[in-house]
Amino acid sequence: MLTELGTSDTRVSPERFSERLGEMIDLADSIKISMAHGKLRSSHFQSSGDSGDHILAEFTSARTGLVKSVIGKFAPGVRTSMPRPATTPPLEPDAAREAYQKFYAARHGELQFKVRHIHERFRDQVGRISPALGQLCALDTVLGETMAAHSKKRFGAVSRLFARRVEKLHAEQTWGDTHEQVCREMQALLLAETEARLLPTVGLIEALDEHKETLTI
Repeated sequence: MLTELGTSDTRVSPERFSERLGEMIDLADSIKISMAHGKLRSSHFQSSGDSGDHILAEFTSARTGLVKSVIGKFAPGVRTSMPRPATTPPLEPDAAREAYQKFYAARHGELQFKVRHIHERFRDQVGRISPALGQLCALDTVLGETMAAHSKKRFGAVSRLFARRVEKLHAEQTWGDTHEQVCREMQALLLAETEARLLPTVGLIEALDEHKETLTI
């Protein structure tokens, strides 16, 4: 999406995914993952006795709530720290970039916190349903810790790239047109980030679905 907006020259390709992922895992991380495998084989599983039937509906509700929260930040009449042409004099390029970047960074931080809470909640529920799912969730915990720094770095770069986009729009359009387009694109980026951050949780939910299907065959 950033490429389409003209703020990034990086082309994302699905090729060599395993190799690129491996490049992010160093020796220390590999040892942690190996140790996690060892613990899984020797650990005793305690089931919660939950069938997990309600988890999909709860996750759908949680995801919908996140999306509504992002959209709501841009609704007319909502009081925010974002500058508005109707009440704010035209901003200089540096001031406009700083104001929108600050607003975006705040929403980015809120989203990160909420998604982490959702993931931990559903990982705990899914992990107590069966030994296989418990192993998956234990590995998810280790991999999540391993990839946290990489994830923070990649998502953090979006704010800086979008600041470049604001500068470009500010130089080409009126203050009012810039504001409207910045809001549309900022909302789209945050919604895309929501879906991207939820992918690990979606993976756990899909694993639960596959587990339930094997029980009905």
